[in-house]
Amino acid sequence: MTTVSRNAALVWAMATVLATACGEPPATTPDAELPDAAAPAVDAGPGYEAADWLFDDTHVLTVELTLAPADWDALRTQSRNVLSVLGEGCGEAPAVSPFTYVPATITIDGATTAQVGLRKKGFLGSLDPIRPSLIVDFDRYVDGQAFSGLRKLTLNNNKQDPGLVDQCLGYQLFAAAGVPAPRCTFAAVSVNGEDLGVYTHVERVEPPMLARHFADASGTLFEGTLSDFRDGWMGTFEPKTNEGAPDVAALERVRAALALADDDAMAAAVEAAVDVDRFLRFWAIETMTAHWDGYAGNDNNFFVYADPTGGKLTFLPWGTDQLFGPGSPGIPG
Repeated sequence: MTTVSRNAALVWAMATVLATACGEPPATTPDAELPDAAAPAVDAGPGYEAADWLFDDTHVLTVELTLAPADWDALRTQSRNVLSVLGEGCGEAPAVSPFTYVPATITIDGATTAQVGLRKKGFLGSLDPIRPSLIVDFDRYVDGQAFSGLRKLTLNNNKQDPGLVDQCLGYQLFAAAGVPAPRCTFAAVSVNGEDLGVYTHVERVEPPMLARHFADASGTLFEGTLSDFRDGWMGTFEPKTNEGAPDVAALERVRAALALADDDAMAAAVEAAVDVDRFLRFWAIETMTAHWDGYAGNDNNFFVYADPTGGKLTFLPWGTDQLFGPGSPGIPG
């Protein structure tokens, strides 16, 4: 059996266990195609469908970046101060990013785009001064510039994913279980002619991605980084859309529901505030894959979307670069 076949079988097996636990029959067999979780629910935006080839998991992208050597040295050595992230008052607001953009030129599979923005990314564990994770912003310096419908690329350095499979396999499992998840593939990255090795190219969780999974992508998306629905943790939810007027009431409804002393009242209030079916699937996959640094294990690496259709929160996975280790993050009580 090939590696691809083994991975497909694992995806099917875990999806089958989850489907059985949720009271539904398995949707497929190991020899059949998995459900197409990428099928658009609505138009994801002008030209976004042109990006499909960039997430073809049978093809490794070639990504060549060129920029001023001084800019590269400045970019790759930027870092976070641990005390500023985890010190006093850390739960009051999202951590401030220390990373700044520099101009660069990018060539993807032979197609070149000049004047893109390039910056480092990462929280703590994935930071690296030699092979930094990167964000490419096509319209940072040229308004409206895009590449095959994409405005940004996320290139993860796999520092915490040495086997290179955790992220893509993890997101496939979430998607197979009916949880909105990013698409993922691989890229061979070089900077100024220096080979940096294989990176993981992950679809950004932004309105075009949301539009593939929700009938209305205009709601507020929050990123959770050491965030939870309890006092002292709420401030770290970072709005990624509607930044000027985020739907914080959707977060507060969950906090208030979980604070209710009566179990029946709490369950009813949570049901009204959260897409519970998707949440149970989300939590099950986090548990089954031992995603210790996700929401279930560490109140970290996740998104929640305040869906205007019905007003409920939906959880989305993120940061799946340390899966399939010993133990599990726990089972919901």
